[in-house]
Amino acid sequence: EFNGPYYTRNLLANRFEDAWSRTSQVFPGNMVFQPRHYLFPIHQSQLAEMPNITQNYGW
Repeated sequence: EFNGPYYTRNLLANRFEDAWSRTSQVFPGNMVFQPRHYLFPIHQSQLAEMPNITQNYGW
């Protein structure tokens, strides 16, 4: 659902047609969304302070 080309937003555009553009030159390739991207990793110092929690899946 999130995999695909990148788009950028021109916040200074006066018309809707000028506001969105497809930009393949900014980042080569397609965006890849993985299940681990739903959650951020927990910092190692926080994991050390609270031994009863575990790192988020995929990190």
